[in-house]
Amino acid sequence: MSQHNDTSEKPALAETRKLRVMFSVSYEIVSQESAESGESEETGMIDDALFLREAVEALFQTRTNHVGGISCIEPSDSHCPRWITVSNGMEFRTGDYESRSLHFPKRLTIATRRRIVRLVKGDAK
Repeated sequence: MSQHNDTSEKPALAETRKLRVMFSVSYEIVSQESAESGESEETGMIDDALFLREAVEALFQTRTNHVGGISCIEPSDSHCPRWITVSNGMEFRTGDYESRSLHFPKRLTIATRRRIVRLVKGDAK
């Protein structure tokens, strides 16, 4: 009886990520000074190849770590959201505000997008 070697038949994690629906998470930090000029202090992408679980975790892991809590969670659109944004309260030491957005892949259905919005809003409670 020969032993079956599973590791040779499993695709690498990078290949698996290519085949799965992937989400991205971006961030924006607004300081007191940048707000006065209507600009962001810093913007960028946290990651653009995350599974849903990883994306939701990244959405709630703020870089401005001493915040007054989540001030709001808003989808981009109530009918067919393209992203959902979590805005944090003011960071106590710096006075900065950080928001993070979870961006949905284009191929998701409207119903799936709405379920993810409900999931994210439920995680914040």
